[in-house]
Amino acid sequence: MSSNPRIDESSAIKKLCDYLNIKFHETVYEPNGVDTAPDYLINFNSCCINVEVRNSGSGFILLPNSQFLESREQYDISSINMTDKIEKILKNWLQPSETIILTFNGPIAVEKRGKLAKKIAKNLEKAYRKGGLKIDQKIEIKVDTYDSQIPSLTLGVILTNFYADKINYSPLHCILDAVADSSNSVFQASLTEQAKYILYKAITEKQNKLGKIEGDKWLVIINNHISLNHHIYNKGYDKLIKENQITERFFEKIFLIVDDKIEELERS
Repeated sequence: MSSNPRIDESSAIKKLCDYLNIKFHETVYEPNGVDTAPDYLINFNSCCINVEVRNSGSGFILLPNSQFLESREQYDISSINMTDKIEKILKNWLQPSETIILTFNGPIAVEKRGKLAKKIAKNLEKAYRKGGLKIDQKIEIKVDTYDSQIPSLTLGVILTNFYADKINYSPLHCILDAVADSSNSVFQASLTEQAKYILYKAITEKQNKLGKIEGDKWLVIINNHISLNHHIYNKGYDKLIKENQITERFFEKIFLIVDDKIEELERS
């Protein structure tokens, strides 16, 4: 599964009209002025539709011991700051032609990331000096995280000299896969929950924006989440309705653009 973040609003509207096979229409961008709903007014042969377009965002993190959501972007920035600390330590003992590729196979604890960075670097150095790290052979190491909710972290580690003398050389390359999926009820990052959250944000924000505007209302969501597809979004939509978190019929139609393909969102 993958997303197509290159699609912009105007391309999304064209896809919508192509999908509906409607050739005779007039599309008006920001008919009521910039920053005033709707984004587009589409005049079809028999009716006018108010259309709002929104990017999905790339996900969320539920912080341990908290009911507050943090955006994936903020979470990943914090993760990158942590890996920057690991890289600075690696420079002290790693050969200048070598690179460690580090894969985080699970959610990263939110608390005490500075201490966690030092601990990860220490474990990497220990494996390196003892000969456990060999060129192009993958190993796994487990590290305690200082976090009672996510007590351990599994890391995939590969030592390589592939990047030596290349323009993109650095002593550390990281793959952050921390929020793809998790069964941890506190650190909830399951894909269905991700889809639910994205839909809830999009529907409620656009509902508030449209306010008392009369006429039919459609919503188009451009997916930017790398791991979500139409099926998962439909499951999330179903759960939102069953949990009475949204008004099901505020939008007459909701469309999703995933992997350059547009489909109408429907209950599963």
